[in-house]
Amino acid sequence: MTRDLLIGKLRGELNLISGLEFFDGDSEKIRLSRDFFDYSPVLNKQLEGCCADIVVRPHSVEAVVEIASACKKNGVPLTLRGSGTGNYGQCVPLQGGVVMLMGALSRLRHFDPSTGVVTVESGCLLLDLQKQLI
Repeated sequence: MTRDLLIGKLRGELNLISGLEFFDGDSEKIRLSRDFFDYSPVLNKQLEGCCADIVVRPHSVEAVVEIASACKKNGVPLTLRGSGTGNYGQCVPLQGGVVMLMGALSRLRHFDPSTGVVTVESGCLLLDLQKQLI
């Protein structure tokens, strides 16, 4: 199966997942496929041109599991992206595939006031946590 057919098949499967937002514009895909690696002349050269084929934002943990499962089943790389503020290329899709934006998963799951231990979803920023604890 050609790469285009494989990505098209995967896109069809992802379309069936509820609570999933797609970013289809070329400029969006380029922007969401990079962090601040361009601060490094070495990484800038190595990572230039790396871009996702599909960019999605799940709105539930269940959607994350379904996306990961579909990528695995189809042999398509999956790259997780937080807020993209890193500068080492951690969220750059080296071989295309899917970039999954984790920012919508920002809930506080559990707080133990006696220990101060919190359990949060993967997209939870400190500001999100502060708002939920007040």
